[in-house]
Amino acid sequence: MAFDLAGADTSFPVLMTWSSSAIFPKGFGGRTQDAYFAKPVGAGAFRVAEWTPGGRIVLKRSDHYYLPGRPYLDEVDIDVVADANERAVLFQSGQVDVSEYVSAIDAPQYGDSLVALPRSQVEHLSLNTKRPILGDRDVRLAIAHVIDYAAITGGPFRGHASAPQGILPPNLANWAPPSLPPFSRDVDKARSLLAGSAHARPGALELVYDSGQPVDHLIAQVLKENLAQIGIEVKLSGLETGAFLDRAYGLDADMVLWSYGAVSPDEVDPLGWISGTSWLFTGFDTATLAKQVSAYRAAESPTAKQKIITQVQDQAQQNAQAISLSEFQVLHGVAGKVKGFASAPWGMYYWDPIWLAG
Repeated sequence: MAFDLAGADTSFPVLMTWSSSAIFPKGFGGRTQDAYFAKPVGAGAFRVAEWTPGGRIVLKRSDHYYLPGRPYLDEVDIDVVADANERAVLFQSGQVDVSEYVSAIDAPQYGDSLVALPRSQVEHLSLNTKRPILGDRDVRLAIAHVIDYAAITGGPFRGHASAPQGILPPNLANWAPPSLPPFSRDVDKARSLLAGSAHARPGALELVYDSGQPVDHLIAQVLKENLAQIGIEVKLSGLETGAFLDRAYGLDADMVLWSYGAVSPDEVDPLGWISGTSWLFTGFDTATLAKQVSAYRAAESPTAKQKIITQVQDQAQQNAQAISLSEFQVLHGVAGKVKGFASAPWGMYYWDPIWLAG
């Protein structure tokens, strides 16, 4: 297979690892697109035996996989269990071998079976710069300096996180820190910034978050208390995931609390996410970012790429349109009988090298 590119792109191999670069049969195997996606076939170590969008997936071993002897498992059953306590009980009873993306709040229920991966996720508070009040840089900086970052890291995340270094996820190729110091809690400085702004009495602001994320619910409480210290009343709106995303993408909230990471091993991944979400749901100008992304993809050396990453990090530190609150770990519950489990920092792993002992 050959690809003709319009220009040099050293990130192209990384982009080919994304789910958007999946392999499909030509002409969807003689079916319509809708019919194919209602019953996909799979092109890897397993074939799709059963498929329910948003529900249970059953994968069966493929006899056509390119690695001899792989996969080791005959079948993989993937199910969605929304209730965290039910997931933990199923795991503890041996009915589930792997419980993915465990909340830090529920982590103690998994004991020694908890696998804590290197930090790869950024929890962030995004400020809608299209709002007159939050379009004021001094107001945004005041908010950045009144936040109790240590309380967030040690409280809701239960220690499975560390102080933020920047807005971009760590433990990816070409990551680099900002050249500016990260935000730290300084209430006096926050009050001074707000008093000197054009919106010294900002009034009430709404913060939206995904109500299905218990950690985010606790962080929202911390933020509400912090911002009250500089006279900003915060209305908390915990929303169902779909409604939350509609408002976040639609820039229909004053403030958005969420987290993000990567699904491939290079900083070009989060750069693309930031660009595609209007600078993390802030409405901040992305023209400069678009140029930085193009330069990053054309750069040939890690040093050149890291220089661009530092520029992006600095842009967030200078403008506080999106404020990094913490860098946290993906947590998986993995039963002792599961062997060959090896996950990337952001939580994805291959099924074909896994086997069950005993």
